[in-house]
Order: sequence, then C-alpha cells, then structure tokens
Amino acid sequence: LEIGSPMACMYLLGNPDHYTSHDFVPFWWKSYVSEIIRTWDANRDKNKSNIPTEELLDEVDNDKLADKVVLGRENGNYVGKSNVDDYKYCPECYSNLNLYQWIQTHQKKRRTK
Repeated sequence: LEIGSPMACMYLLGNPDHYTSHDFVPFWWKSYVSEIIRTWDANRDKNKSNIPTEELLDEVDNDKLADKVVLGRENGNYVGKSNVDDYKYCPECYSNLNLYQWIQTHQKKRRTK
C-alpha cells in the first residue's frame, strides 16, 4: 500500500484526512428497540390482550437485544449507567424532547469533585 507524500505529511502533522460539515452522534438503536419491546411485552401481559406481537416485531429475540449497562462507582455505591436510562429518566424540563432531539442535544459531562 502506497500513499503520496502530501497524505503522509497530513498524517504526520495530525491533520484529518477528510472534512465534514456535520457532527455525528453515536447512537445504539438496538438498546432502545429492546427497551420498547420489553415494555410492550410487559404491557401486553398485564392487559392480557391478544395483540400478536410476534408478527409485529418479526419474532425478535429479547436476549439478543439486551441492553449493555456500564457499572460506575459514585459515593462508594455501584450504579448502573446506560444510554436508555439517560433518556427514560431525563429531567422533567426535557420531557417534551423526542428521542431524536434528545440524542442530538444532550451531552454527558463528568461531574467535578
């Protein structure tokens, strides 16, 4: 594999190899889908309705869509953290944001001690 000298200089100087006009936000769709499916199934079981969720959801396996949780330690206690919980339990002032707006606007920051 050969690259030209201008490209090699760009890499050595730490410059990017491409430019974009947009900032992209990573988004884990499967985590949100699995949460919706779990909630849907729980409501269906609670209401004992005959809605054929298997047909609607194309027989999605809940185990394959399990949400990954990161364990963090705060004040000596272990706390599970997930992107889905950030959206589900967001402050009341953000309750009018839909999922797309939430993903585009929210930013995680470490709290200072």
